[in-house]
Amino acid sequence: MSLTRGKKVLFTVLAVVLLAVLASQFPGVRTSAEPMTKAEAKELVKSRYNGEIVEINTSQDMYHITIKLDTGTYNIQIDRSKGEVQKVARLTEETAPQEKTEGEIREIALKEEPGEITKLEKGSEGEREVYHVVVQTDTSSTEMMIDPYSGEIIKSDTAERTTTQPITEEEAVQIALKQVKGKVDDVDLKDSDGQIYYLVDIEVNDDVDATVQIHAITGEVMTLTWDD
Repeated sequence: MSLTRGKKVLFTVLAVVLLAVLASQFPGVRTSAEPMTKAEAKELVKSRYNGEIVEINTSQDMYHITIKLDTGTYNIQIDRSKGEVQKVARLTEETAPQEKTEGEIREIALKEEPGEITKLEKGSEGEREVYHVVVQTDTSSTEMMIDPYSGEIIKSDTAERTTTQPITEEEAVQIALKQVKGKVDDVDLKDSDGQIYYLVDIEVNDDVDATVQIHAITGEVMTLTWDD
């Protein structure tokens, strides 16, 4: 073997070794003329954009990948021969869900269980926002949890009512004093359109009074108003 031929062989070996090192150190660098595979394209998009891949389509020289991100759904075009992203286009934009009004929540609850709503307040169940709703009829009481955005009834429990007799005035006073500390001035039993409730007036101090409205059947606090 001549010296010149030996040098050529040595240079060829060194070139192969160098390409192998580059491929191991820089996996994103394509060292082959072979087109990028669909699996490689999918892995590239997932690692770069960190979203949920919905669909992958192939044209003659492009991969068209649909990916869903927090900000919307996008179409990403990748050149098959170069293995490079050529274009990113947003298909849809995610918008924040609209919260339903109390009136809409009332309609949902009464459609599920016709009756009289004695409680409707927004709260939470774990980390989830919900509306707590109580619907009363002459014979039953239904407690619901309703999603404030979708209107989904998450939970609904119905129990039979054992009595339709009003709570006593003393019971109404005790309930009111749990809400507001002070001196009871007056207690009235009212009947408005078939709804019976107590109005308990409480003197908090010389300048401030409170009125607690209490459902006479269920004992639920309906409203709390302040006068100063």
